[in-house]
Amino acid sequence: MKKMLSTITRKGQVTIPAPIRKAWGIGPRDRVACKMQGDRAIVRPAPSSLLEGFGAVAPGQRPEDFGRIREEIERAIAEEASGEG
Repeated sequence: MKKMLSTITRKGQVTIPAPIRKAWGIGPRDRVACKMQGDRAIVRPAPSSLLEGFGAVAPGQRPEDFGRIREEIERAIAEEASGEG
């Protein structure tokens, strides 16, 4: 890939060239992570905060017992139906 130049604005902002944004699959409002490595600045797409949190909270029961859930729902429906008569 050829060298691409970008200008720093007065606010310290730099535009990431379109071919790089496309290759990274990023767009407006996406985040990038920056870090120094020696005398180089490394810029990479930042992982989604939503994806970072995936699996952070364990479910109450694993795996979910769908048979038990269905029985509870059917029981609640039956109780509601018998109360209407």
